[in-house]
Amino acid sequence: MITSSILIVYLVLCVLDCMAAEQNGPRVLKPLLMPILAGYFVISAITRGVSPVLIVLITVGLVFGCLGDVFLLPDGKGFVWGAIAFLIGHIFYIASAWADVFMSVGGMSFIVLIPIPFYVICGILLSGKIIRGVPAELKMPVSLYIIVILAMSYSMCCRMALLFPAEKGPVISFIGSVFFMASDFILASAAFRKTSEKGIMETYVAAQFLIAQGFLLVF
Repeated sequence: MITSSILIVYLVLCVLDCMAAEQNGPRVLKPLLMPILAGYFVISAITRGVSPVLIVLITVGLVFGCLGDVFLLPDGKGFVWGAIAFLIGHIFYIASAWADVFMSVGGMSFIVLIPIPFYVICGILLSGKIIRGVPAELKMPVSLYIIVILAMSYSMCCRMALLFPAEKGPVISFIGSVFFMASDFILASAAFRKTSEKGIMETYVAAQFLIAQGFLLVF
């Protein structure tokens, strides 16, 4: 019951913050989203017997997501610090995906090679779209971030490939990783190419929820 209540609070605050983002209103709710989602995840995970290792990894990822949210606020420390926080969060998500794989099936198979060409192509396309508008001093950090978020999504894809259909949760986390890439693409385009910011928060809050929820659904 308590987890349902926390989830409802998260969803309501997400809707309100997304409305504020679309209307360029005050973003006082944004820093609350990831802590609330982390609370929902931890309580749900403990109740469902999720591995403590996965609980720690996902929770730390959400904490760095919260830091990224704060840094990206209009009065925060800016784009670079926000990107660093999210990059570290992605590393913890990568670790969670592979930890779950090794705890569940004990290793990898050739199937993890199949998505590599797709992600290489995605990286080339994303870089081509974004890097051209990035200031020279930020090209290397932005390129590194693109590599890391692609690695995160690739890891979630491999987790899905190796654990599905025995587990359906990895499919949810993989979808979340795709939403995260979409959100960051919109954000980077808005920052460096001056395109619309519409959709950043909608895809972001969905991404974080789906990634976390995918580690709760074992069926």
